[in-house]
Amino acid sequence: MSLKHTLISLFQIAFAIGFAVILIMAACLPVLFANTGNLARLILSLIVLALLIFFLFAAFYRWLDRFVARGQKIIAAVLFGMIGIFELILIFKFHTISPPLIDGGHTYVEALYLLRHHHASGAAYFQIYPNNIPVTLLRYLLYRIFAIFHFQSYMIIDRLFCGGALFAGIYFLWKFIIRQFNLRSGNLFLAMALTSFPYFFYTLYFYTDTAIIMIPPLLILLWQKYSRTHRLRELILLGIALGLGCQIRQNLILFLPAVIIYWLVKAGWRKTILPFFVICGLLITCQMAMQQVERAYGYQPNPRLAMPTSHWLMLGLSADGGYNKADYKRTVREPTQEAKRATNWQVIRERMDRAGAGGLITLWGLKIARTWGMGAEGYYWYTEFTSHPSLAYTYLFGDRRVLVLFTIQAFYLVSLFLTLFSVVRFFRTRELTTNLLIQICLFGNLLFYTFIWEAEPRYSLLFSPYFLLSAVFGFHELRHQATHLRTILQHNDPSEKRLQAIKQWSSFSLLVLVLIFGELNQQDVTENRIVRDYRVNLPHVLGKKSAKVDATHQIGQTFQASKSFNRIRIAVKSKNGHGRYLITLRTPGNMQKLITTTDRLKSKHSLVLRVPLQQLPAGTSAQLNIQQLSGSPGASLHLKMNGRGFDLRDIYPHGTMTRNGRPVAKSDLQFQVYYQHMAPLIPETLYDLLLIIPEVLILITAASLAMESIRRPNGSLRSLLLKRKTNHQD
Repeated sequence: MSLKHTLISLFQIAFAIGFAVILIMAACLPVLFANTGNLARLILSLIVLALLIFFLFAAFYRWLDRFVARGQKIIAAVLFGMIGIFELILIFKFHTISPPLIDGGHTYVEALYLLRHHHASGAAYFQIYPNNIPVTLLRYLLYRIFAIFHFQSYMIIDRLFCGGALFAGIYFLWKFIIRQFNLRSGNLFLAMALTSFPYFFYTLYFYTDTAIIMIPPLLILLWQKYSRTHRLRELILLGIALGLGCQIRQNLILFLPAVIIYWLVKAGWRKTILPFFVICGLLITCQMAMQQVERAYGYQPNPRLAMPTSHWLMLGLSADGGYNKADYKRTVREPTQEAKRATNWQVIRERMDRAGAGGLITLWGLKIARTWGMGAEGYYWYTEFTSHPSLAYTYLFGDRRVLVLFTIQAFYLVSLFLTLFSVVRFFRTRELTTNLLIQICLFGNLLFYTFIWEAEPRYSLLFSPYFLLSAVFGFHELRHQATHLRTILQHNDPSEKRLQAIKQWSSFSLLVLVLIFGELNQQDVTENRIVRDYRVNLPHVLGKKSAKVDATHQIGQTFQASKSFNRIRIAVKSKNGHGRYLITLRTPGNMQKLITTTDRLKSKHSLVLRVPLQQLPAGTSAQLNIQQLSGSPGASLHLKMNGRGFDLRDIYPHGTMTRNGRPVAKSDLQFQVYYQHMAPLIPETLYDLLLIIPEVLILITAASLAMESIRRPNGSLRSLLLKRKTNHQD
């Protein structure tokens, strides 16, 4: 064995170990869902659901064998249509979801300022994090283009762009698959992409990763073309795509060392020099051009505020390996770049010494679980604000999303398993395929976010489409191994009775497992519990400002609720002294009062007003008012309200905060209006239906296998002719 193959073998083993750890972590993730119930049962239920999903993918791939090239193209068109329709439904159904208070919210406000004034606002955020200036300019450019046509639905604009980027990315990957394998495999990939729900949910959040989600697929497609043709055109396009992508999301640069390592192994250093220098030259050119664009809009570097790279290294060694305010304040208060770097490196050394080997291993494991263990990739972190918290919103993004998260995790387990199994191909063939490049990209990201950078679930999103590519490679290798096993069984048993028995018993076993675990989990899912159907939900606020209620100040908040409610919760920031407060709710033709004292405010720090079940007429508003009745000298109550950063944005457009009866422009309290009642997670009838559907599909597949074995002598010639009509290698 040559040194090259030895090194690749060692890499494959390291890749297998790394992603086996991720697979185990992902399988154990139900601990996050286990408020009640047996954890072992939940883990086994997740594995059974993953087995069911894999069975359905395999059955779908087997069904595709019925069609020749024309039929495969029609199926591909239908699947692409379903992807597009799914995107449009999400975009228009949830158009009332607003940007979050963090990164995407800042870029949204700045883009609106640019649209109005055509120059930078001077906000400190973009001096602290200048890496977010390019995505802000992209957002501004989109708004300005649509402004020509007098279209100002900015959330629709954002999501149409992100949806188009995702659609383009799926198309690029599909092109890659059909060139690498065939149309049939392309349709399998489209089915996997259609069921990768976090990709679609993330189209509702315009930010760096979602805006360029199509770039990694485009890079791998262009590299596939270049590796076959060696034309300079593909190489230049690849360099431009990487250069532009890196301006929006700097960590996309991880693709460059991956492709250089792969090309060194495959083609040698002489053939690697040209791609390396061409790509690096284009990267530098794009960086210089972007700097000029930023300067033209008034963005100037501010060394006093800008975060150095070492800041993110320090965050990666924090308690959970993620962002935290303490580290932010520690770095931002230093007056110079040199002082910031010195402070960061000092903290890095202290944390490494304090943690020791055991502590670092624990932290690294936590960061792996945080970034790679969640198939949902934290999409619901960025969809918390909506002016219309509908039932569909509640199940996808709100308090009842647990079933969706559980299902997403099962699909993720299938992708992880197939990605892991793709390793087997190299040990069988010793061939260097593009899957090696994909594996290097994935493994490089794993190392980067585990040992170097801060960790967040969203950080796995950008390169996660490569999971689907590698999963297709793994599926083909698994299919090859199954064919090899079938050959062995046929050699020992030409009548294929044992083979057919294995197939039937496998289907029967899966059916029994689905029935058993469906029955075991029925009570947890369908039993009644306390649920809250939100009519207004402002769970967070930004800034340090608060609304003060004392002897001379009373605070109010108007809101609309077209559906019935019986609870109102108001968040409290702090309290001073002892006082008695009157909370009044005025609705058309009605008024409710509640008297409370500061002594009742304990750990929850909130005021809850219970009201008789009521519903506001459409288009009418209710008035909530809080005032002090009596109290000790200086007694006051400070209510949470939205503060800095939203001068161009009203966080709740259907109401406003008032101070002593006068409206405070574009300000709102942190409050919630909801209907609290007893209800199941899903109704028992719906649960039974969801259980029956996969059972029927298993029975249909088992019956199809049985019929195929009966008519195999007549069916084999037709199958052979169909395969010969397909001019692609499987």
